[in-house]
Amino acid sequence: MVQSFVLPSTDPWINLAREETLFRAFGDRGVIMVLYVNRGCVVMGKHQNPLREVRFEALRKHKVPVLRRFSGGGTVYHDEGNLNYSFLAPKEEFNKAMFLKFVEQTISNFGQPLTLTTAGDLLLGAAKVSGTASQIHRERSMVHGTLLCCADLVGLHGLLGPTGELEKFVGVASRPSLVANLDLGVADVVQALVAGFHQRWGGQPQEWASLSAGPIGEQAGTLEGVLRSRDWTWDRTPAFTWAGETLVGKLKVKVEDGLIQEALSHSLGDETQNLSRMVGKSFFSSEFFDLEEFL
Repeated sequence: MVQSFVLPSTDPWINLAREETLFRAFGDRGVIMVLYVNRGCVVMGKHQNPLREVRFEALRKHKVPVLRRFSGGGTVYHDEGNLNYSFLAPKEEFNKAMFLKFVEQTISNFGQPLTLTTAGDLLLGAAKVSGTASQIHRERSMVHGTLLCCADLVGLHGLLGPTGELEKFVGVASRPSLVANLDLGVADVVQALVAGFHQRWGGQPQEWASLSAGPIGEQAGTLEGVLRSRDWTWDRTPAFTWAGETLVGKLKVKVEDGLIQEALSHSLGDETQNLSRMVGKSFFSSEFFDLEEFL
């Protein structure tokens, strides 16, 4: 089976859920390409800490939501000038470099010669235009990435970065890189990728609508609910010790499963009483951060 899907929505929760659904349903059945565009958002890897990756003040100011995807890798900024691509294949047939080389060659046909790094990044000169992450589960494999066609790079630099200071944490930290746009239209790149994909691997483009009314659509709805939940996005954060400014003053806390396990310092008076009352509270909440619309 060889198919491609260009997802029609720009809702990031819907698109990440549909991508994951296609991976779970068809990732062991053949070669599939999925393309989609999200409206403005920040997408973290599965094992990342938002305090390490996102400037909360900029997040609130610009009203940009944060999502945690199902795969690993680093944090990326999405907007309508960024094209997201995925390649799914059975594990025994999976060749990450082959799929990324296909993207490289397709973009090179626009007169933009790219370089594929051993880390799976695509570079235009010294600047990164595409980063990738992989996911392998049982007999299914996937590589997906972002392609900066004409994204708002100013917005990217303002949103990504630390909030406070993480003293101890587990999980993956992003690798800051010089980035650049390809200065290509997203629609033009989509058209070229779809045409090149089917010329190379065969098969036909498919519409998401052909799957949405059955079990595939139901599963996508369930996964969308998971992605939208505070538990998944925030409380899923691996254990950490953090110091910084909150709505109740400066804090130093140990947090696990989203709950304060130990409050180590506080800038306000009556320190012993205030600290003891914080243990067991949800740290990623409107009590500590002015991000109520995102939590």
